Amino acid sequence: MAKSFEESKFKGQIRKMIGFIILLVFSYFFVAALPAFAQGYEIWGTAWKEVPGNGIVDTNLATATFKVGNYSSLYLFQKGIDTHIYANIMDGVTGSWSGWSEVPGNGVTNVALTAATFSNKLYLFHTGQNARIYFNTLDASGNWGTSWSEVPGNGVTDVAMTATVYNNKLYLFHTGQNTRIYFNTLDANGNWGNSWSEVPGNGVTNVAMAAESFNNKLYLFHTGQNTRIYFNTLDASGNWGNSWSEVPGNGVTNVALAAGVYAYKDKLYLFHAGQNTRIYYNTLGANGNWGNSWSEVSGNGVTNSPLDAIGFDLYKLYVFHAGQNKKIYYNILAHVVG
Repeated sequence: MAKSFEESKFKGQIRKMIGFIILLVFSYFFVAALPAFAQGYEIWGTAWKEVPGNGIVDTNLATATFKVGNYSSLYLFQKGIDTHIYANIMDGVTGSWSGWSEVPGNGVTNVALTAATFSNKLYLFHTGQNARIYFNTLDASGNWGTSWSEVPGNGVTDVAMTATVYNNKLYLFHTGQNTRIYFNTLDANGNWGNSWSEVPGNGVTNVAMAAESFNNKLYLFHTGQNTRIYFNTLDASGNWGNSWSEVPGNGVTNVALAAGVYAYKDKLYLFHAGQNTRIYYNTLGANGNWGNSWSEVSGNGVTNSPLDAIGFDLYKLYVFHAGQNKKIYYNILAHVVG
C-alpha cells in the first residue's frame, strides 16, 4: 500500500509538472502573439463631422500643430467669406474646439493660405489682395504678432501656396503668375532668402500644390495643366529632381491637393478631390513605393474647393474639406487595437 501511495503521489507530481509546462508553452505563444495583435489596424471614420463654430469658407484651408503650454493643439485656419482670416483650435488633450476667432493684424485675402511650425513658432501665410505674400507668427506663449510682414523677394501669386519644414529650414512655395513654381526659405536664425527660386523640372500649375517632409526627403506635389498629379523631391544635399514624376494610379483633379504623414505606419498620404468631387487618397511607404490606385476616403465627403491634411499625435491623421455648402468638415484615420 505504501508503494502504491508513493507511486500515486509521484504520478500526481508528474501530471502537475506536465500541466505547468503546458501552461508555460501556452503563455509563451500568447505573449509572443500579443504584439502583433496589439498592432491592430487603421480605419477611417464612417462619416465626416462638421468643425464646430459655424465656419464657412469658399477658398482655402490650412492646418498646423503647435505647442502652447504643456501640450500640442491642432490649428485650423480659414479665409472667411468676408476675406478675413480665422483660426479654430482643437485641444490636444480633450479634443474640443475653441470656435473661430480672427487672427490679429487685419490680414485679408481672396486666395491662398498655408501654415507650418518652425523654430518654436507657428507661421501663417496668406496672399494679400495685392497678390504679395505675407506672414504672421504665433509664439509659444500664445501671442500673435500685431501685424503681417511681407515675405522678402517680391513674390506674387494669385493661386496657390504651400509650406513645410525640411532639413532645419522652412520652405514656402507659391505658383507665380506665369504658372511656374517658386520657393523661398527661412532658416533657424529667422533669415529669409533674398529672392524666390524656381523649382527645377519645368513644372507648371494654375491650381493646387501640397508639400510634405517624409523619409528624409521633401515632397512637392502639383496638379498639372492636364489635371494629372505630379511630384518632385528635394534631398538632404539640397538637390531637386530634374523632372516631375506622375503619382501612380491615374488620379486627376482640377481643384485641391493635400498631404499629411501618418506617423504610426510611417506613410505619406496624398489626397485629391476627384473630378466627381469625391475625395481620394494614395499612399507612399517608407520603401518609396506608391499604391497602384487611389482609394476613396470613407464617409461620402464631396468638395469642389479646398482640402488639407495633417498628422496629429502618433496614431491619427486628420483630413479637412469644405463641403459644397461651404461648411468645413473633417474625417480621421485612426489606429484601432484589436
